[in-house]
Amino acid sequence: MNNQNKIEYNKVFGTYYLELLEIIKNKKNSLTVEEFYIKAV
Repeated sequence: MNNQNKIEYNKVFGTYYLELLEIIKNKKNSLTVEEFYIKAV
């Protein structure tokens, strides 16, 4: 994996992670962690 791909991957992963934290914090749309991961993948 070259550096450019790593940066892109980290950006995407970071975005999902932040969204997951928001969901946990707000329990918005009463999304479960499992449902979130299914959407993320």
